[in-house]
This record gives sequence, structure tokens and C-alpha cells, in this order.
Amino acid sequence: ADGRVDVTQAGVLEDVTLVSAELRGKGSAQPSRTAIGLLVRGLARRFRTSGRPFTVLSCDNVMHNGQMVKKVIASFASQVEGGDTFLRWLDSAVRYPSSMVDRITPAVTAADQAVALGLLGLVDEALVVAETFLQWVVEDDFGDSRPAWERAGVTMTADVRPFEKAKLRVLNATHSLLAYLGQLCGYATIADTVADDVLRGRALRMLNDDILPTLDNLPGLDLLEYRDSVLARFANPALAHTTLQIAMDGSQKMPNRILVTALERLSAGSVPQELAFAVAAWITFIASTLSEGGPQLDDPMAAELGAAVRSADALDIEPDAVVERAFALRGIFPAELASSHEFRDAVIAQFSEVRRVTASLR
Repeated sequence: ADGRVDVTQAGVLEDVTLVSAELRGKGSAQPSRTAIGLLVRGLARRFRTSGRPFTVLSCDNVMHNGQMVKKVIASFASQVEGGDTFLRWLDSAVRYPSSMVDRITPAVTAADQAVALGLLGLVDEALVVAETFLQWVVEDDFGDSRPAWERAGVTMTADVRPFEKAKLRVLNATHSLLAYLGQLCGYATIADTVADDVLRGRALRMLNDDILPTLDNLPGLDLLEYRDSVLARFANPALAHTTLQIAMDGSQKMPNRILVTALERLSAGSVPQELAFAVAAWITFIASTLSEGGPQLDDPMAAELGAAVRSADALDIEPDAVVERAFALRGIFPAELASSHEFRDAVIAQFSEVRRVTASLR
């Protein structure tokens, strides 16, 4: 979490030894044990043999991935014997551009595998199903020359963060809200959920009232068009993105998708009622997982969330206490937001609105 390598993990110290040997010109055929060890080992060879600039481009879906991998590489290299000069080279000659990808890729099903088998005549064990839409944004910060990816539609930019922010708030936050509402209404997929005019209307209210006001238009990205395109993409019936899949890991998703935006709105002097509705929908979904025969809560903090809500009918009996316990989970709710009586009251008030919206559709 803090970007430091855990040297107690299996294979890490063995890889540190391999990198130390590489820097001394005594590389071996012994394989690296960890991904980060292999990457730093390659960089050590580059440093030792030529010292030419190098670019480590992250192509995952982690926020600020370039900064993260730079920090992890530096942490690993700091463990290497006699690696001070190597560390300075890593800082000066190696670049770590961030990237952001936007493309919906549902979990692969047996039906998808069957279609692929019919098309290819073989079983693809690494099958990925995706929509036609794609967006790739790359920070234009390279150690040497780079491919002209902009000619293939990639957005090259000095700063990826505004694009990450727009995606997290327009696409991901809306995805989460629709997942919780869809689950509460008995819809199996996001496409089914967004086809419901009432639930689509709730998503639009959140976008228009509390999300778009926190964003600025970006080069090549009109926010109103992006909003509409996201909802259209969600409605694609060929993408069987299940509401239960999107609803998983809420403790990890809510802070970046919903809560940080709520804080911004509060700081701007506005109580974000629609974001409070999203939080209320999430807590209501958690309560539904505590009922007999309810869905399983797939979350690394499932135990803590279950203890905070306590029972399937807790929102009818003690809604204030449930919010008090949930807001005390500091791994999810930042102290500044948890201490906001206005937001707390808004979430409590929105429970009845969530109940009204979802009960009418069951």
C-alpha cells in the first residue's frame, strides 16, 4: 500500500541477490522469482551494459500506475548491495509514464468460450470479451524515442490524472450505483438495470448533480457526450456484465469512485444528495446480503461491513447506528467525510429513497 517491497515475501530476497550479481557483471541463468525482481534485473543489465535511457510503461488499470511502479522499483533497488549509483540512474535515466484504459471487459462465461471455439476451432484459455469502445491515454514522458501511438488513436498527454478522474467518476461511479440498485431490484446484468428508466434516471441525477460539476472538459473529451456514451455502453445487451460482479469489492471501490467526490462537493459548499443516495444504496445492498438466501458479499472487508450493518433489517430498526458504525470504518470513510453531519444526515435520509425506488420495481 505504501509502495515499499515486502522483503519477507517468498522469492524477494532471492531476487535481490540476483540483481546484485547482475550489477557486478555476474548474471546467471537462474530465473527470477517475482515480477518486480525480473523487471529490476532487466534494468540492472541495461544500466551495466549501456546506461541508455529506458521507459517502463504501466499498462494496467491501477490509478497513478507510473508513480506506483517507480516507487516499487526504487524500494526494491534500495535493497541491492552497492546499488547507490544504480538508484541514481533509475531516477534520472528511467521514465515511468502513467496510462489509463477505458474498456468494458466482462468476466468470461462458458457461453463466451463456446462462441470463441466456434470461431477459432480451438479453446482460448486466455479469452477476453470486450466492447468495441476503447480509450487509451498515455503520459507523454519517455526516456528515449517512442512509437507514434497517437496515429492509432491513443491520447498522448502531459497528465493522465484528469482522464483517470473523469473515468472513475463518470463510468466507474455510475457502474457501482447501477450494480447496487440492480441487485436490489433483481436485475442480473447492468444492461438490464440501465434499461429501466427509473434506475437510469437515478444514474443521470447523480451524474448531472454531483459528478459533472467536479470535472472540467478535456482535449478530445466532451463530458456530456462521454456521459451519454457511457450509459449507451452500459445498455449493450451483448455485454453480460453482471450486477453482482460490479457490486463486489465495494470497500475498495467506494473511496475513489464516490467518497472523494462527495468530499469535493462538501468543500464547494454543496451537500451531495445523489452521492449520499449511492452510499445508501451500497449499505442497503450490504444489508441484503445478510438476509437468508441473499447474495454473497464478495469483499475483502466483508466481516467488518457485516459487523457494521449487523442484520438484514437493521436499516429499519437503527439506521442512524448503522451509518455511525459504517462511517467509523476508517479504511473506507476518510475522517473529514465521516465527521460531516450534513453528509451523514443525507445518507440516513436517502435510505427511504432507496427503499422507495427499489421496492416499486421488484
